[in-house]
Amino acid sequence: MENTQSKSSIKKEQKKKEKELKRQFNVKEKETRHAEKLQKEQLENEQESETTKSNYGEKDYSEVFGNLENTAFRYVKIKDLDPTYHNNVITMRARISQTSTHGKSLVFIGLRQQHFRIQALAVERESLVSKQMIRFIRQLNEESIVDLEATVIYDPAKQIKKSTHPNLELSIKRLYVISKSKPLEISLEDLSLGSSESQAYSVPLSTRTNYKTLDLRVSAHQSIFQLQSQVTNIIYNRLVKEKFIEIHSPKLLKWNLDNWSSFSLNYFGETAHLATSNILYKQMAIASDFNRIFEIGPIYRKEHASTHRHLCEFTRIDIEMRIEEHYHELLDQIDQMFIEIFERLNKLPELLSLIGQQYPSESIVYGTPPLRIDYTDAVQMLKDLNEIGMGADDYLSTSQERRLGQLIKSTYGIDCYMIDRMPSDMSDVNAMPCVSNGNQRVQQNDRQYTNSFVYYIRGQEIAKGSQRIHDHNQLKLAINEQQIKYNLLRSQDEINCYLDFLGTLKYGCYPYAGCSIGLESLLMAYLGIPNIRTCSMYYRDCRTLNP
Repeated sequence: MENTQSKSSIKKEQKKKEKELKRQFNVKEKETRHAEKLQKEQLENEQESETTKSNYGEKDYSEVFGNLENTAFRYVKIKDLDPTYHNNVITMRARISQTSTHGKSLVFIGLRQQHFRIQALAVERESLVSKQMIRFIRQLNEESIVDLEATVIYDPAKQIKKSTHPNLELSIKRLYVISKSKPLEISLEDLSLGSSESQAYSVPLSTRTNYKTLDLRVSAHQSIFQLQSQVTNIIYNRLVKEKFIEIHSPKLLKWNLDNWSSFSLNYFGETAHLATSNILYKQMAIASDFNRIFEIGPIYRKEHASTHRHLCEFTRIDIEMRIEEHYHELLDQIDQMFIEIFERLNKLPELLSLIGQQYPSESIVYGTPPLRIDYTDAVQMLKDLNEIGMGADDYLSTSQERRLGQLIKSTYGIDCYMIDRMPSDMSDVNAMPCVSNGNQRVQQNDRQYTNSFVYYIRGQEIAKGSQRIHDHNQLKLAINEQQIKYNLLRSQDEINCYLDFLGTLKYGCYPYAGCSIGLESLLMAYLGIPNIRTCSMYYRDCRTLNP
């Protein structure tokens, strides 16, 4: 028995030694092959001519920017290329979007400048493109930035996919790396997935936030913020044309207008608050005889909600203007401004198409003149749909606003509308009471309805405003009435803030009206994007403070 066990253990030991010897042999053979490959590449590199060696490589800072006298040098942009460039040699700086190898003597690379793309290839050619150069290009990571010299080839029969110039191709003569990218941990292709694809929105928002720099390179997101810039430019230019002047109000405030929603901080021993609204400063400017003013700037809200439409920091367009006869003078200005925004954006089909590929939606429909509905009529439309329990003065819930938007679309065929004469419970304390509501006469001290409005796109609130109470005694009365009505729920800070403002009305003030427009909300509703965070370049919500 012992002899049998001894033989068995000897065999096991022999097999173990044989296995180890085989492993060592394989490792040595692998190392030999690798060394031979390196030696071969080294020999090829040594044999490579100085001419071909100088046609590729990495450039350092001094090589790229050291020659200050070379001011006439011109890079060609991808978007400017067309068939007239055929057989011309150009110089270009772009990102590598992809690489594709076909043997040792040919490599294709995709080049990108924002959303403009073109294909380039390097083919082994004596004294110009070497195997070593092709190997160098093949090893470059996506998103690296390169300078290249290439011949433009136009072939009307070609249809190159993922290229904004499917009939054009670049034949590379020289290529130099300006900025090398590390291997990507997430691809732009994944970040570009849209709802029409099988892996719809497979990249979660948290991942997009962690790779924000890459996410913002996605064509749809590039286009969103180009449109956002267009919107602010359209608004700015229109308001200046209409004789409005831009002001800049403080964002550090002594008083807190919304005790439940502001951020506070230490200000040299005092408590200060980040502005949740700049309405009082706009009104003070009007009282100072600046007849038409506007401001485009940040607003801060301590929002604990994580819904698709809540942000803690957003950009707002605030408008205030003196009125002569009726606050609808402001509504007319707002209507015409939105029409101009829509008409101008509709003339940018390329950007809209890029966004639509990732965030498909129907184009908005708006009326001329725009639709205005009295609040009581809007409530009646919902009651007719058996929205049980709604009173004439009830606050519209988010779902009811959305349902009303669908109802107006089916009834009037439009996405944009304005609800006028809102209930006082849904208005600011300084909103002017209505003197009439349709055919129903109401007393001036009956604050059931106010000269206020809300502008909606696709059932989402985009802007709101009102005629402001400009009389000192009337505003003081309104503040006291609301204090009694809400059982002193208004914060002492808010009371003190309004009392400060009351002092500016003692010296007389013209009748005026104003409104506020959320920039990100406007863009989200216009484009039909499901989450407002996509329309904020570096969004801030209750969970996100970086980047």
